[in-house]
Amino acid sequence: MSDEASNAALIGQALERAIDDLPEGYQLSLHLGAGYGVVLLFSPDGDTLPISAGEADLAQILTSAVDTACGLESRTKH
Repeated sequence: MSDEASNAALIGQALERAIDDLPEGYQLSLHLGAGYGVVLLFSPDGDTLPISAGEADLAQILTSAVDTACGLESRTKH
């Protein structure tokens, strides 16, 4: 599998995980343009939340966003 195909597969897996695992009320917004992609995470209240992913690729940023939302959700349930 080429690097491009492998990266596309990882992005697909990250998107599927977001669909399956993003807690109720949280939203992800994905903005794409020539040469860039931006992922924004929103709380159930509509606040933009920080995503700690640094200079990661799109799949890693998506994964980090879902991890952030799941971590916040688990803290609010305790």
